[in-house]
Amino acid sequence: MIQGMLWIVGSYGVCTLFIHLLYRSFQRRNGGTAHYVLITKNNQMQIEWYIRSLQFYSSLRGKCIKITVLDNNSTDETLPIVQRLSFYRDIDLLPFYCSRDIEHIVDSLLDEEVIVIQLSNQEDLHKIPLLQ
Repeated sequence: MIQGMLWIVGSYGVCTLFIHLLYRSFQRRNGGTAHYVLITKNNQMQIEWYIRSLQFYSSLRGKCIKITVLDNNSTDETLPIVQRLSFYRDIDLLPFYCSRDIEHIVDSLLDEEVIVIQLSNQEDLHKIPLLQ
């Protein structure tokens, strides 16, 4: 009797896992990749939280995201924090010097949904999914 019950619970678990994997692969194929471009300058107190919330949202929704951090000559610990996070996750860190650089980078990402977030602008912070 216990053996029969284990078979039922085991097959239920395998079916549930299979359905979740199918759903995740369907979402990734049809959802496309969202590319978040974070523009930062001296945001050492918030940058890790923003990146981790985007990664949590990605794993929660099963949606592929890419994160690019554009740094405008930060003088605090923003760069080392992003470099440490990019060691564990796929995060691009690019320095920029003028708004033309931002436009050039965004124009090169035409095949993806690009969401540009200026971290010093409070209205742009609402574009981060878990902060809404």
